[in-house]
Amino acid sequence: YEISKLESERLFLAAAKQNNFELVILRPTNVFGEFHPNNFLLNLMRHLKNHKPFLYSENAVVNYVYVKDVTNAIIYFIKNSVPERIYNIGKGMKLKGFVCFVYELLSLKPNTYKLPKIIIRFLELVNYFGISSFKNILRSISNVVKYDDDKIQNIVGYKYGIKEGLKRTFDYYKISGKL
Repeated sequence: YEISKLESERLFLAAAKQNNFELVILRPTNVFGEFHPNNFLLNLMRHLKNHKPFLYSENAVVNYVYVKDVTNAIIYFIKNSVPERIYNIGKGMKLKGFVCFVYELLSLKPNTYKLPKIIIRFLELVNYFGISSFKNILRSISNVVKYDDDKIQNIVGYKYGIKEGLKRTFDYYKISGKL
């Protein structure tokens, strides 16, 4: 996915240069919101609401952006000419902080457990040898990649941000009876 996306960017940048038109490329991280089809946040909220423990690694990071912040950025770039062409959009934060805020929305005491590095390493090895199907779970609880969003912060900013976006998403799930 990442390789094909990068190749698409290269093609668009070459076309913009050759045909002399302005181009802005947004690289949103994990977009979430009230009507997200994958229901990742809804599933996470249900998991936590059912008092199931949440496992994480010490340095794990999540990179999320609320859908309305992406929309605001798109509108801004349609209306304004900017010197830069490529922007990462999405805020990185510690996984534990993210999950603890979800617990707060649910009015629950956190039930989190930090996995020791040796366990994470063991799971990586098990997955490497094809013995397990932990790949996506392991990646989500041990990701340390944080994308630099300084350029978008300085130009557009985040009108809502992760916490307000999570609150709005939580309220929607609660009102709609999904949670």
